[in-house]
Parts: sequence; C-alpha cells; structure tokens
Amino acid sequence: MIRKKVLHFSSLNTFTSQVQRICNDLPDCDHYVIVSRGGFRSRKSPFALNSWTLIRRIYPEQKASFISPPVSAFQTYKRLFNDADPVFDLLIVYGNAKLPRKLTEIPRVFIQDALAEPVSTDSPKRTPVTHGHLPLPSSSSSGFKDHFELYFLASEGDAQLLESAGIPANRLRVSGVPAFDHLAAFVNRKFRTSPYVLVCTSAIREKGGREDRVAFLEGCRRVAGDRKLIFQLHPLEKHRRAVAEIEKIFGKDSEIFLHSSTGELVANCQELISNGAPALYFALALGKKVHTAVSSGALRRYVPIQNGGNAALLIADILRAQFLEEELEFLPSQRYIKDSRRKNRGAFAYQNPVLKRVDAWAFHE
Repeated sequence: MIRKKVLHFSSLNTFTSQVQRICNDLPDCDHYVIVSRGGFRSRKSPFALNSWTLIRRIYPEQKASFISPPVSAFQTYKRLFNDADPVFDLLIVYGNAKLPRKLTEIPRVFIQDALAEPVSTDSPKRTPVTHGHLPLPSSSSSGFKDHFELYFLASEGDAQLLESAGIPANRLRVSGVPAFDHLAAFVNRKFRTSPYVLVCTSAIREKGGREDRVAFLEGCRRVAGDRKLIFQLHPLEKHRRAVAEIEKIFGKDSEIFLHSSTGELVANCQELISNGAPALYFALALGKKVHTAVSSGALRRYVPIQNGGNAALLIADILRAQFLEEELEFLPSQRYIKDSRRKNRGAFAYQNPVLKRVDAWAFHE
C-alpha cells in the first residue's frame, strides 16, 4: 500500500499543538510541515512572510524534536518543489499562513487556529483582501477566501460567518479544533489556594480603536471587591504601557502575566473581566461568570464546541475518508487561478471590527 503524503502549512503558535495532534491521528500517512513565520513583508526582517522554516519529515519516534534550522524562501522552494521531492496528496493549512502559488495545485483544507476576538455588534465592517493570504488583524479571519475544499471550524458562529462571506455551506464542518476542544483539562483545584478574579486586557488601541483603560481598571476594582486581581495582558498590546497603567492604580506588587497559559488562568478563576479577549469564550465554555461590554448573546455564538479532546480524531477521520483513501481527480479552483492574476482581487474577507470607543464602562453579566 502506497502511503499518502500530507503537507502541513502552519504558523508558529499552532505548530506544537494542532499539527502534532492531527499527525498522531493520521499514523498511516507520511507528514511534512512548513512553519510560516508571521509578520509583514520586509527585506530587512529575517522573520518576514517570504521566509519560512522548513521542517523535515516527521517520524513517529521524533515528534518531540523535528524542527530544523530556518532556511530562506529560495531554499524552501528548492527543497519542496524540485523533481526529487515527493508529490503531496493533501495540504492542511492552519490559520493565517501565506500559501506559495505552487501549493494551490493540490487538495487543501483549512483548520481554524484562533478564536475571533469579541467585538461590538453595532459596527460590522468588511474590507477587501488585496494580498492573498496576508494575515488579517485577527488570524481567525484568514479562512474567508474560497480557496479550500473543506473548512474545519470551532463553533457554529464561525460557520455562519464564513457562509455569510460566500463560502458554500457544504464545505463547512463544525468539528471543533484541537486547541480549544477540551478546555476542562485546564482545571486544577491545586492551582491557587485563594480565589481570584482574572482580568484579560485587549488590543483595541493597537488596532486603531479607543479605550479608556483607566475607567476599565476602575470597573475591575469594583467587580473584584476584596478578592485578588490577576492580569493577563493581550499579546498584541504595548506591554510597557499596560503594565504602567495597572501599577499606577493597583500598585507595584500587582500580579501581571505576559506569556502564561491563558487556559489555565481562566479555568481556575472565579470570574473573568475582559473587553475583547478570546478568553471570554473559554470562560463561557467552562460556565464561568464573565463581565464584559460585549453582548453575551453575541459571545455565545462563538463559544468553541467541547467534545472531550476528540476534534483531531474527528478531523482525521473526515480527511481520511474524503482525500486519503481513494484517488480523487482534483482540479485547481478556476476562481482562484483567475483572481490570482489580478493585483487587487474583488473577493472580500470579514475583518473583525473593534470597539471604536469605550469611555464609560457598563459590564454585562
């Protein structure tokens, strides 16, 4: 039996979690991985979008140490697409990875790698995508182009969003995604002895919106009362400014996390306060009480499906049945070939709108 060859195209943040789980549940295939380094195009930056890290073939006994040194884009193309290299039977794209044109000639599926940031429902906005797979402000928006045979999504709300953007409903699969399908695993009764309220900040200001952070922090003080406050900073916001604002109100001994496990912090808190962090979905999925300026009804549509950690197995079964068990005649999307020759494609992608102004805080429970 000829083993099928699967190419995984991932970003750095999902490489060690989602990719490995999918590989584990497709043991009868040969797996290859490319990690796309995020960032904007820049000739000076070694981490620009035209630079990838090529990861050699994954063997079962080497899954913990299969990262090879970074290589240039030219070396990546040379090693992937010369005559001696294998022909891939399936391409799996995780999130906002930029696809080389050569990879559009094989069957490809999309697996959501991030949750949409909670937004105000009164300011919807659509913006044209002019650079193919360049990452949008939220990586959860990167599947809006009709370039994939199947889309594996975390929630019904994500499926409705893609369908409203023109993606055929028969391509959408609400299977849950490996990184968010078993949040209860983060619960640890010995995590902290004293109860605490978790505050997850947002990157509203960094995305062009306005936020009164002082009013937000004062609202956090009122909600917490005598309980301890722990702060988890958004990875995209300016950390020095955020830390200074927190310490000005709560003192130098404030407990502030920059790169800790958000899932563990949310799963073990009493209540969560946030104005636009995906941690709100974690809290709602775990039945936590949340305080936010975003409508709870809008939030619950995007709560990721919890299936006990079986999302990777479900995705693997679907991929095996539709792409890896029988020979399928695949023709590249004519729409994609036509659009890719135009400098400014007419297709639209949904850009998550942000809260444009938050001056007076009214928390919704």
